[in-house]
Amino acid sequence: EDGRLFGILNGCEYVEDRTLPVCDQQSWLKLLDELLNEVSRWYRKSGSFRHWLAVQRLTEWKQSNRPRPSVVMTSVTRVVDQKVRLMRVPKSPSPLDRILEQSGDDVVYLLAGSGDRSDEAFLDKAARRHPNLIFLNGYSQSGADALYKYGDLFLMPSAFEPCGISQMLAMRDGQPCVVHSIGGLKDTVQDNVTGFSFEGSTPDELGTGFVECTARAIACCTNDRPHFEAIRQRAFDTRFLWQDSVREYLKNLY
Repeated sequence: EDGRLFGILNGCEYVEDRTLPVCDQQSWLKLLDELLNEVSRWYRKSGSFRHWLAVQRLTEWKQSNRPRPSVVMTSVTRVVDQKVRLMRVPKSPSPLDRILEQSGDDVVYLLAGSGDRSDEAFLDKAARRHPNLIFLNGYSQSGADALYKYGDLFLMPSAFEPCGISQMLAMRDGQPCVVHSIGGLKDTVQDNVTGFSFEGSTPDELGTGFVECTARAIACCTNDRPHFEAIRQRAFDTRFLWQDSVREYLKNLY
């Protein structure tokens, strides 16, 4: 009521002479190689069916010599209610199922993360149903870096997000994000300018908004490439600097 509540964004480290990554057949094979190395190591250690399925699917994609999919969607996240709730709104089919079914075989989704068992189980079952989804149940820095660098669309439909850092890391590599326009995501991603965003007042509205926004982003990527490349470039050029965050802390907090 007094207007004394404020939010301070996170920051990123940037290499100023870095160029916009190229997402082509060569980078697709690099991504598959990096992920396959990591997940194979996880499988040797755990022996879990979840890791086995990811290894088999990555191997199949690599050995089939298939052209790079028209759209590579990615996520690097904690697999917890805050991050995946909007994917599994209790409606059949779920928003995640609808996205994967509507997208077709030439759109793939690579999701990396771990966390809550029930949310992991949801993603595990979805990966078994949909051959265009791979659930990478773990985390490695090199794998995450490859997903940020070589994806087309980064999905981040958090139910709430005080700030978020993953969208900044994806944008730093020129990967536009699909986000729920709330909290720090609303402050960092401009719809149809540096990414794509959706809103909603109820769980059903948010789930539908996520599906429709993702479809809009996929359509832009495949049918309006010049506009999509302009969004990529603006995302890549956006800066969230730590010195700006520090300045806000000194000004508003200390």
